[in-house]
Amino acid sequence: MAKGRPRKIIPEEKDTGVDMVENKDVEETQEVNEIALLKKQLADMEKLIQGLAKEKSQKTETAKGDDDRIRPDHYVKVMSLCIGILNLTTESKGHGKIFTFRNWGEVKRILYGDLVLLMENHPNFLKQGKYYIMNKEVIRLHGLEDDYLRILDKNQMEKILLGDNQTDAVTVFSSASETQQDVMCDIMIQRIVSGTPVDLNLADRLSRVMKDRIPNYSIQDKAEEAKTLSPNK
Repeated sequence: MAKGRPRKIIPEEKDTGVDMVENKDVEETQEVNEIALLKKQLADMEKLIQGLAKEKSQKTETAKGDDDRIRPDHYVKVMSLCIGILNLTTESKGHGKIFTFRNWGEVKRILYGDLVLLMENHPNFLKQGKYYIMNKEVIRLHGLEDDYLRILDKNQMEKILLGDNQTDAVTVFSSASETQQDVMCDIMIQRIVSGTPVDLNLADRLSRVMKDRIPNYSIQDKAEEAKTLSPNK
């Protein structure tokens, strides 16, 4: 019987665990990359959300600003601070719409579109305080805040005439426009003539303020003159 060829014995390779370590490192690297990618995606999404929120806020503010604008067909209250008749017109030389106020403190509701024309046509009347716009938004929109620091409203003028605090009354009176000073003096003169109780000490103090621009001015003297000219005397 023939002998067979000797069988070749291949030595068994030992498991060193190298492949397992390498695979583990690859898996950890992939996991780290995936986490980093998720973080970037979250950051990008957060930026997108913030951008959308900012855009929405800007649109809201713009819309709000538009809402604050007064429509031409919106009514605005206007008060006369003149004694006697005051005529305001939307066009020069008495043309256009005419708004007639007959008494001091009379209030009219005027369309904002017409009021703008009145303001443009009677700028001096506005600055002198012959009429008073009873709407703070209109005053702000037309940049009249500084002018209205010197323009008194009816309540402020009445407080001066009552003279509960004479020092404050004289101070505020001194800061008023010349036109409004004249009006308050005329009201006080009318009250003296009509027999309405008036603080003559206050009348004297206001007269002294008036003397700075009108020499020898005296509320009491003018009241006496008016009494002599009164048809009822």
